[in-house]
Formats: sequence, C-alpha cells, structure tokens
Amino acid sequence: MTFASAFLLVFFARTVYGSCPGDCPHTKLAFLYESFKCEPKCSNESNCPVEYKCVDLAANSNVCYFNGNFYKPDETAQSSLTWEQCMGCSCGLQEVGHPGTFNCYYADCIMFNVTEGCRLDEKLGECCYTSQVCPPFQTCTIAKQRFLEGQKFIHPTEKCTKCYCGKGEGGAGVVNCERQYCLDLLFFQYEIMRKCAPLYQETDVCCPSGWICRKYLPLLSNYSSLVILRNVGRYR
Repeated sequence: MTFASAFLLVFFARTVYGSCPGDCPHTKLAFLYESFKCEPKCSNESNCPVEYKCVDLAANSNVCYFNGNFYKPDETAQSSLTWEQCMGCSCGLQEVGHPGTFNCYYADCIMFNVTEGCRLDEKLGECCYTSQVCPPFQTCTIAKQRFLEGQKFIHPTEKCTKCYCGKGEGGAGVVNCERQYCLDLLFFQYEIMRKCAPLYQETDVCCPSGWICRKYLPLLSNYSSLVILRNVGRYR
C-alpha cells in the first residue's frame, strides 16, 4: 500500500542554535534538515530541535551548495555519499545571478572476478568493488542478526544507517557504521530554494520521493501527475 505525505519545508532564523543533547525521536523532516546541514535550535524542556536555521540558497548566487560546502562552477562535490552510488557531480550554472545546480554522471565499474568460495569486499563509500574476502569468514552480530566479513548492510535498529562488517582481532568481526543522508540538494536546489514541500510516498523511507511546490498543494489528491519526482536512486 502506498503512503503519501508532504510537509512544508520552513527555514527559520532565530538566535541560539547548536547540537541538541536530548534523546530525540527520529522524524523524516529532522533527518532531511540533518542532510542539509542545518543548525537545530533546541527546546529548553526536551533538549530536542524545535526549529532549524539553514543556508539561504537564494542569497548565494553563482555557487552550488551540498553537504555543508559551497562549490564554484565546474568544481566537483567530493562525498562518499555520492560515490557509493557511483555518482560524480560538478557545479554548473543555468543563469548568472541564480544558485547553481549540479550536473551528475554515473561511473562504470570493471567487473571484479571473485574466486570460488569467496565474496566481494563491500566497503562503505566505494562505488566499484576491487577486492574480495575468503574463508574462514569472521562474523559481526548486531541486534541478534549476524553478518559476514566484507558484507555491507542496513543497520537493524538505527534508521538511515549503513554498516560494514570488517576483519577484527581474535576471530570476531568489527562493525563500522555511517549515517546516510539525502542527496536532494544535488537535484532539487531550485525546489528547495522555493521552499517547496518534500513528498514521502512510502512510510519506511529516509528521504523524499519528490517535491511539491506551493501552487500544486491544493491539488495534492492528484499528486502523481503534479509533483517533481526524482529520477535517481534514493537511500531508504
């Protein structure tokens, strides 16, 4: 069953901001703000975010913005998040005086021949696998689930987190994990600058499936023909 929800993306600008120390519930919008590297303002009662201060894309013309960094025209956005999806992105300008947009391409990988009985070494942040792991395999255990050495997997309990089971000492594997963030700033800077609303078509996803701009909101019941849907893979 498909679930669709949309939220207005509001950018506030008050005074006291910083990381919030509270044990705060995970929400889709909070994760999206984290992906944009916005600064949270914390509640005095719960120590959880009550609003966010984000970079004003409209005030930064002739540059591109992603993952907390600005890029000049033709500069490449260096990120393990993009490279793991085999994408390279460079800043391009559509019009002088307007925020830049990224031009992205997909890399091609040369097939790695795995020895019989071995498995690919699926390291985090890598596009093309160039090494293998062979028996005896070490194992990693998280939340009563077991993973093999060299395996990349979604964390069983921490949402929007990818992990890797690496070789450890004493026969036990070692788990390394990385928070995975949304890549919407690479493809939807214009919609985000206009404060359009992120659309979630499924319940168990981390990132939006598309964006709805203000003039379309009254017609949300027919959203499938109106929203700007992404055409790249998204992280779940």
